[in-house]
Amino acid sequence: MVLIAALATLRATPLIAQDWSQWRGPARDGVATGISLPDAWPGELQRLWQVKVGEGYSSPIVSGDRVFVFSREGDEEVARALNLEDGATLWRTSYEAPYRVNRAASSHGSGPKSTPILA
Repeated sequence: MVLIAALATLRATPLIAQDWSQWRGPARDGVATGISLPDAWPGELQRLWQVKVGEGYSSPIVSGDRVFVFSREGDEEVARALNLEDGATLWRTSYEAPYRVNRAASSHGSGPKSTPILA
């Protein structure tokens, strides 16, 4: 199972000038702009919450106070929105998506391999 853990840095929403509403951020380059980094980082991060979400190679995206996740649970693909503050499920939708893994991709599992985008 893939576990999504929101760490203290993820909760720093007020520090981030932009939402990460697609893979690798606003410009799809992995660069965060307009942020103010702390002068000192803690020696160890504290896990604020954790949610089991199924399997897949999808990245979560963040917009405002929500985290969006796409994964597979059994024969269904599932999209859900979580509360950034505490990980509570705000909504969940799913659809049947039977899938046979191609031999060439067997090490990647049967979960989705795409990241949601928010518009």
